[in-house]
Amino acid sequence: MARRLEQLDSILSEDSILLMRHSGPLQSIDLMKQSLGQLAQVIAAENKEAVADRITLTELKSRLQRKALRPLSDGPLVAKQ
Repeated sequence: MARRLEQLDSILSEDSILLMRHSGPLQSIDLMKQSLGQLAQVIAAENKEAVADRITLTELKSRLQRKALRPLSDGPLVAKQ
């Protein structure tokens, strides 16, 4: 996915008019590419917490380091009636 986003970003950035009109969305593509790359590092790591500490995207880092409300091993949430 990251490679495809990079290709898309590269193709769209070659059009100077498109680049001027849509610089925000094009920056979002770059942010998605960075996020995917950093998430891939965490997934591939043996020590995920240590790698998450080195994440440079602050919003992604805070989401990864946020404590769960309950352990995932408790099973799915079921609404009580």
